[in-house]
Parts: sequence; C-alpha cells; structure tokens
Amino acid sequence: MVSTGGITASVNPSGAVSICSGATAALSANTGTNYTFQWKRNGTNITGATNSTYGATIAGSYTVAITSPCGNATSAATTVSIGNVTASISPSGSPAICAGSAQTFTANTGYNFVYQWFRNGVALAGATSSTYATSNYGSYTVRVTQGGVCSATSAASVLSVTNNPTPTVTPQGPTTFCAGQSVVLQANSLQELFFNGKRMALIFQGY
Repeated sequence: MVSTGGITASVNPSGAVSICSGATAALSANTGTNYTFQWKRNGTNITGATNSTYGATIAGSYTVAITSPCGNATSAATTVSIGNVTASISPSGSPAICAGSAQTFTANTGYNFVYQWFRNGVALAGATSSTYATSNYGSYTVRVTQGGVCSATSAASVLSVTNNPTPTVTPQGPTTFCAGQSVVLQANSLQELFFNGKRMALIFQGY
C-alpha cells in the first residue's frame, strides 16, 4: 500500500480470491468524505471503474487508488484467480458413531460459497451452512455453489450408527438351591448396526 497525507486505501476481500469462470469477485474499497476511486488491474487503470466497488470477472492483480482532500493512497493488491469449484466432506469415507452421539460433517470453504446438504440424495431442509451435525445413519453429500453460477457435489460420506447393547442375564435353572449346588447364568450381547442404510443384527451368546 502506498499513501500520502492522512488516508489509507484497502480492498475487501484482501489477499487472494478464487472464482469459477462466469462468477464475480465483488471488491470494495474503504470510503470517506469526498473520496474518488480508480480501480486498476495489473497496475493499469480499468476504464470506467471509478466507484467504491468493482466486480472482477477476469484473473489479475487488483488495486484501488483513492484521492481525497487529505491525500492519496493506493491499496495492496487482491489477486483474483479463475478455477473450478470443488466439493468435499470431512470426515470422508465411512465414519461410525454410537447411538445417542452426533457426527459433524464439514465441507470445504471458498469465496461466496453457498451450501446444501443431502441425506440419501434428498435435500435436508435448512442445512445450508458449511457444517452439518447429525445422529442419523445414511449417505451424506454436500453441493457447493459459487455466486449462483458454478456448482459441484461431493463424494458421499456414509455414516453408520451402532446401537448400544442392552445386556440380559437368563438363569438356566432354578435360582434357589442348596449350598454346594450351582446354576448356569447365560448372558446375551445384542448389537445392531446400520450400514449403507441397511439394518444388521449381530447376537452373541455365551456362558
């Protein structure tokens, strides 16, 4: 940033911005009384770009030069690049949780991203943030859209839910007996798994 006098110039967003082809990076400069603006791309004035905001659709290094009664200033550059929109979920693959707990899925982030989460291919109402927490088994995906122009859908992350078993003990004979005698107690262990939307019961019995 170069400045003279008592003003500064800045661009929001700063740093680096990636957009897809056809999307717009909405750049805005700081404002003040009697400020005038000139936007530049790669150091060259952009014809007619004299407002406090500028919509960049071409890759390049963007700065804004501000003139005011108190001095002049040129901002640091914001670099706009053009690339494809991608979508991904973390954790990926086949995460598993116990019944009663929750799994939080996190999507990748980017400039001006809008999100929609899906379970088993059906859009989840209100699930439009970059994260989604659930305790329900199923196949989860997220669709990422940038600027209403480009979109991508992630690979599925399949959540399995393990129900906590309820142990029981069953006597295999009378529970009232004389000293020196015994009774066999049989315990069961029941575990139900939901995997890929299918219910599977595994029962183990032992003495």
